[in-house]
Amino acid sequence: MKPELANAIERAAEEVRKGLFDQHFPLTVWQTGSGTQTNMNANEVIANRANELLGSELGTRSPLGQAFDAFSRQVGAAAAGIHREFDRLRYLPQGGTAVGTGINAANGFDSTFCSELSDLTGIGFEPLESKFEAMGAHDCLVATHGALKVAAVALTKIANDVRLLVVLC
Repeated sequence: MKPELANAIERAAEEVRKGLFDQHFPLTVWQTGSGTQTNMNANEVIANRANELLGSELGTRSPLGQAFDAFSRQVGAAAAGIHREFDRLRYLPQGGTAVGTGINAANGFDSTFCSELSDLTGIGFEPLESKFEAMGAHDCLVATHGALKVAAVALTKIANDVRLLVVLC
């Protein structure tokens, strides 16, 4: 590393240590254990200040294009997970009677029920091949809940990031 660059970085880091740029650290101290956000924030502040000391214009605080690309990908992945799980909800254990055997249910009841429900809702419901699976466990519902939770967490994170960007701007 060229001495001129090393000196600028060292001076910038020392200014940050002295608290001259505390206003550039809006992050909460309550983070994950690694402190990645604070480290990235510190690197950005030091790099910007070092560039400024070297005569360069102050750079943007955040690569906004990359941030919004990440937001878009998060929302897209969450939506794909929801659609994937919602598709599984179309298969119904109807007609399995109380324990999933189908005993004493009219022959074809499951198909007739799904056809009628499909006509009423416009959604293509189909009988589930193994009624035992859906009646004995609710894996499909749990997976759907998980997909919805992923979307909720992603949207909350994005909202917090956007809120932080607004505060910084």
